[in-house]
Amino acid sequence: MVNPLTLQLHRRTLLQRGMQLGVATALMGVQPSLDAQGVLKPAPDMHVAIGVQQTASLSNLPLLLAHELGFFKSEGIVLDWKPLASEAAGTQALAKGQIQMVSCDFAHTLLQDARGGELTAFVVQARTPQMVFGVLPRALAGYRQFSDLKGRRVCTLPPSVASQLVIHRLMQDAGLSGVELSVVSFAESADLLDQVRNGGMDALCMDHAMVAALEQRGEVRVVADTRTLKGTLEVFGGPMPGAVVCASAHYIQQHPAVCQGVANAVVRALKWLRTAGPSDLVKALGSVSLDADRVNYLTALEKSRDGFMGDGVLSDAAAAAALAAVNRMDARVPLSRVRLMQAFTNEFALKAKARFRV
Repeated sequence: MVNPLTLQLHRRTLLQRGMQLGVATALMGVQPSLDAQGVLKPAPDMHVAIGVQQTASLSNLPLLLAHELGFFKSEGIVLDWKPLASEAAGTQALAKGQIQMVSCDFAHTLLQDARGGELTAFVVQARTPQMVFGVLPRALAGYRQFSDLKGRRVCTLPPSVASQLVIHRLMQDAGLSGVELSVVSFAESADLLDQVRNGGMDALCMDHAMVAALEQRGEVRVVADTRTLKGTLEVFGGPMPGAVVCASAHYIQQHPAVCQGVANAVVRALKWLRTAGPSDLVKALGSVSLDADRVNYLTALEKSRDGFMGDGVLSDAAAAAALAAVNRMDARVPLSRVRLMQAFTNEFALKAKARFRV
């Protein structure tokens, strides 16, 4: 019997060719042109609204850098940032036409696809989930294993599918059920910090730059770390992609030049990150409000840098691993309902990778 995952992966190539054939050649009344490498270039001053949860979430760093370093501008794209309270809010904003793209976890894209959505990821920002799970020594001084958290409270910031995946996997490995751990999500870092320091929580799971500061001060003991490939393999037993930029399948078909421009800017930022030093980052992010101390943000980035050593491309193995993890987390979403071959395309990232030699 053919494995449905394998079948979907083989069908992806056919689907992407169909997308290319169905692409409209006119873009807002302006014909797109090709650069020297044969890559679609957007028309000058092309506007696109993108939803982002929070700037202090390290997963959004490539997007931030691409904007601050002028990479979007060089692609002829004017980016309109739209703050989001949650990934779910991003999906709603897309459906209402308030934004055209959203930065979210790839696992979120899969869940939306399973629920009848048509989100398609087209460039990867982080090749790891960037989530850190830590216990608070003040509450769990004698912590030895994850099962010690039975009956305890875990906080997340912000609420995300990536944090759910990490917590679920750790619980599963420890033999804990969903009712044996209480998970509380916060939208604001100040509220979470207040709970952490006043005894309201026992552990945390998040990708916020705040973790680095708490770790340095001994207020958090990291017990699971998906900021690196090594840590991700330890938690999931295989690859697990993190943040992506996605749009509806319809938007990608109608606006391929814009999607190519965004992919170019993100991949170029990933390449820049490979050799950038602390002073480069301080200069690049000088005008950004990070919701975090810049020293702590840079410390957090150094711990997370391995997760940004990708090339914007999503491997079939990573996509399949994410799909399997989502299916394990929520059995109410049957594997057969998730259309993996429509959940991502490497068409734009591969061209950007070749152009910038990443």
